[in-house]
Amino acid sequence: MVEYQLILLIFVYLAGSLFIWLILPQLKSIDKQLLSPFIGIGFSAIAVGALLILQLSLTLISFFISLLLIFFTIKQILNKILPQYVPSKFSIKEFVFDTISIPLIVYVIISILFVKIGYGNASPDSTTFEGIGRYLEQGGILKSNVLELPFILNGRLLIVGSMHVINRMFHDYHLYALNPTICVWLLIFLSYTILKVYSPINKLNRFSIFLFLISLGLYKHYFNGMFNIHSNQLAMVYFTLSIVSLYLFSALNDRVWVYIGSLTMGFACLTRIDMLMGSLIYIFLLSVNNKINSKILVRCYSIFFIVCLPWRIFTLYHTPWDVWYVSFLPIITLLGANIICCIIFIIINEEKKLLNFFSKLPIGGIPLAMIVLFLSYPDKINLAWNLFVKFVLLGHSTWLLLVVSLIISSISFSYLIGRDKNYYILYTPAVLYLFMLFFLVAFSGYAKEDISVDRMVLHIVPLHVFSLFVGLITASGQKELKPFRSV
Repeated sequence: MVEYQLILLIFVYLAGSLFIWLILPQLKSIDKQLLSPFIGIGFSAIAVGALLILQLSLTLISFFISLLLIFFTIKQILNKILPQYVPSKFSIKEFVFDTISIPLIVYVIISILFVKIGYGNASPDSTTFEGIGRYLEQGGILKSNVLELPFILNGRLLIVGSMHVINRMFHDYHLYALNPTICVWLLIFLSYTILKVYSPINKLNRFSIFLFLISLGLYKHYFNGMFNIHSNQLAMVYFTLSIVSLYLFSALNDRVWVYIGSLTMGFACLTRIDMLMGSLIYIFLLSVNNKINSKILVRCYSIFFIVCLPWRIFTLYHTPWDVWYVSFLPIITLLGANIICCIIFIIINEEKKLLNFFSKLPIGGIPLAMIVLFLSYPDKINLAWNLFVKFVLLGHSTWLLLVVSLIISSISFSYLIGRDKNYYILYTPAVLYLFMLFFLVAFSGYAKEDISVDRMVLHIVPLHVFSLFVGLITASGQKELKPFRSV
């Protein structure tokens, strides 16, 4: 059976390579290759989602047809909103020579390694991911009378559930190698990003990259977490990619990266429903960037909503007001918050002084919000403090190292941002996301210690560790940005 899972892993790489090669040909060859598996997983899941929305049975033939239709649809949309990016013709020969390369060989070796290791940490949640995959692959469709349909739609689909569906269609039984392969590939991508942004690559930078790989790759939450058969890992990957892509845009002035960031943020919101909080962070960072004009902003918002909104509308239709997992009201509130934020930032995009004011809100606004919330809801804030801060962050789950490093980086933040204004993009998400989790615990009404927010902290780990090493290079005085190329 192991060879079938290997075929799946190679397939998502090749599918992603095809998508990104055709719709974003301006990217360097190495950029396309490193992004390929992430893009392949996202679009493969959308193809499955389209069949589910249309109430069609899932087979390999219907999946491939759906994938091709998704591609042509996106290509036509991009012809309208990003005509300068879409190539007029496609050369199969160039695509083959561009795809069959050293990164593909490395990816295949990593995939074989984890397929042969054959280890996955299966929790009770893992069985529901695999169960929905087997149900759909055997001809099941999502009818309104399916037991626990809102939980299946909002908690087990789309990205991770779809991967289990496709895995079964490829005749494999137990999907255990996907998460570790993609998590290791994220390590490679983040390391390459340091090489891409900083020049020259001296001994200190090489040592920083090596230390980054060791620090993040062997950090116990990251290392142990990548073997879990769950959705947190891919949510973490796509959220990290979206913020790092925004950083690449700001550091290199290469516009294509901001579109990739919007695409991967859309994928994140298809992975876990709570990533609609992460998208608020992305929208905020995107919109307060003084290099973004209203035209780029509208394009980025369009890409994000085109990717994630159809599925979210479909899930809303099947989600009642009162359900145990996540109800209609929280989903519509988060979607509404995303849409309202986009409208507000489009309106004020030309008001640079106002945008500058908004960019400073996380520094002064969070402490002020905490005071107001404590005065208004002391019981809820005490609950969040005891359950999230004392128990999750500082308690048994040993997120203490993350908290200490965040405090240290906070102390040096003003110095680092004085040397590199782009550092704001990497530092701010961890602060905002932890505040959102604190807020979530306070007002969710779930007072038990076994809470998802414990695993959700993982979503910011790669980004925060990455920001620490970017800060190290910046503080060392060895940082010199490569000349940018305009698009």
